[in-house]
Amino acid sequence: MATQYRAIGKDGYISFQGVEVSADYQNFDVEMTVDTIEISAGSETSKSYLPTLRDGTAKLTYAYTGTAGTYASNLRVGQQGELLWGAEGNTVGNPKGGVNAIVISHSHPMTYNDLITRTVTFQFTGDMLFDDAVDTW
Repeated sequence: MATQYRAIGKDGYISFQGVEVSADYQNFDVEMTVDTIEISAGSETSKSYLPTLRDGTAKLTYAYTGTAGTYASNLRVGQQGELLWGAEGNTVGNPKGGVNAIVISHSHPMTYNDLITRTVTFQFTGDMLFDDAVDTW
């Protein structure tokens, strides 16, 4: 594939509760999973499975700005809202992902001689609102 079609992370867009949180982001990772049930029986020699419930989480790592601003209030543990993302930004026609989510953790490390970053973990709740494999802005 030609390199001009590769996405660059600097163009990424992330919002939570209607507030953009991608201005200082360093990494955003969405992980989708599905539960399975084993349906093996009888004389089968290998296990067989059926997919059941889907699940997902996302982790956002961002540079701490040193002030108590929008990130501090919107990304508190227990906050719920719509989480939207776009690896190529939020321009019309670009892929769009989204789901309702709950902030389940927010780390606050302090580094002595390095950039201070924080990491927020979102637990998805309910079905995907937008699937970035097929939906667009």
